[in-house]
Order: sequence, then structure tokens, then C-alpha cells
Amino acid sequence: MTYCCGILVREGMVMIADTRTNAGLDNISTFRKLHLFRTDGERVMMIATAGNLSITQNVINYVTEGLENPETGEIERLMQAPSMFAAA
Repeated sequence: MTYCCGILVREGMVMIADTRTNAGLDNISTFRKLHLFRTDGERVMMIATAGNLSITQNVINYVTEGLENPETGEIERLMQAPSMFAAA
């Protein structure tokens, strides 16, 4: 289970998330679950992740490096998406 919280304040938005990755009694691992992507003066996107760590790392890698559009052959990246619908 992942916990995250976002608060809208006058100056912008504040977001927090937990980092615990397992529920073991003696061996607690941590990994960042809140990932920030921003283009100064233009947009900010945050992704809160949960679940399988290898899938999380793969998705964040795809978001960062981009995916090839099969129709155009161009690399498309999250921060270049023209709309939130396209980003999703």
C-alpha cells in the first residue's frame, strides 16, 4: 500500500509520499515513490507509483527516455505531450 498526499497552497502545490517497499518485520526497504518531472516556467508533472518495483522502474525509465511512436518513428516523451490526455 502506498500513501500520498497533495495540498494546494497559495504558492503552489505540496506533495508527499511514503517510501516503504515491503511489510517485513526485520528487513524494511525503501524506494522513492513520488517522481517529479518539470520544465521550468511551463509545466510540472508528478507520478506516484505503487506495486511491483521492477515495473515502477521500467515505467519511470520509459517516461524519462521516451517511447517510439510506431506511426511516425519519432521518440515521444512525457514532457512534450500536448495535453494531459496524451500524457496519460
